[in-house]
Amino acid sequence: LEFLDLIPILSYIFLKGQCRYCQNKISKRYIIIEAISGVLYVLLIMVLRINFLNITLDNIVMLIYATLMYSSIFIFLGIVKESHKISKGVLIFGAIVQLLYIIYLYVL
Repeated sequence: LEFLDLIPILSYIFLKGQCRYCQNKISKRYIIIEAISGVLYVLLIMVLRINFLNITLDNIVMLIYATLMYSSIFIFLGIVKESHKISKGVLIFGAIVQLLYIIYLYVL
């Protein structure tokens, strides 16, 4: 992949919604998902009031936990929307992330 391909929104705009290699059209759904997830992650950092100059272990753990949970929810919703089947792998991943976070909270 070229550098521009690693930035999904810019890549979509500059390549006019087509794949650089096979020239197939890329669905607008992917650009919408990228934009919404980017906005949600920025809002997450704002809600958690994370200051990257004075970051604590609790902030790091909460940010990682929330990022993994948001990601699993986005993946789950994408799979359900496309195939109308519940993906056990994504559910197990989300359950493991939740379990690890509960263990972290219990230990501290």
